[in-house]
Amino acid sequence: MKNKLFYIVLTMVAITAIMLTSCSKEKRIEGKWKIDRASGEFSDDKGETWTFKSNGTCICYLGGLDLDGEWSLSKDDLSIELDMRDYGYDAKKVLGDFTIDKLSSNEMSISGVWKIMWVDGGSDNSKASYDFEKK
Repeated sequence: MKNKLFYIVLTMVAITAIMLTSCSKEKRIEGKWKIDRASGEFSDDKGETWTFKSNGTCICYLGGLDLDGEWSLSKDDLSIELDMRDYGYDAKKVLGDFTIDKLSSNEMSISGVWKIMWVDGGSDNSKASYDFEKK
């Protein structure tokens, strides 16, 4: 009986340890990030900041504009939707589909595509990659 109780307790401790270590691997991007390196058509974005809020909203400072938007994360896939309607451009939305290549508590690297949705119904795609430092 004592051996059976010992193995039950040992199994529960092992399961708890596995659950705790798996939870710590969850990707967290909330906070303010500064672009250290940018490549692709948006290489001028170096030095600009993005802020990801825990409620799924974001502010991306791009090209001199504070663009409000929404973000979501699924495994290593980061999706961003920025609203351009209030800025007087022919674009109404900018959609970002990125893969998180690296993420730590103070560094992040992403690569992917910005899709610009024009008012006239057309769209353009531009590849981009960014390295960030947490602010």
